Amino acid sequence: MIFVIALSSPQAYFFTLLDDGAGGKVCTVRASLLRGYTKSFWSVWTWTTEMLLFGAVPTSCLILNMRVIYAVS
Repeated sequence: MIFVIALSSPQAYFFTLLDDGAGGKVCTVRASLLRGYTKSFWSVWTWTTEMLLFGAVPTSCLILNMRVIYAVS
């Protein structure tokens, strides 16, 4: 749980509320974080965390399940 909180805590800085022009607010990424396009800190952070959570975790589950099936058979 501590790992997940530490991993997601930068998200609180990444996003900000801006006026949408119609009297409301819109949640968007800070413009300063988008400088550098694909090499921006926000882009690198997003790619890294997405690959870690949606790539490494399912792959490790698959490998562990394969080891359990191998041990049972």
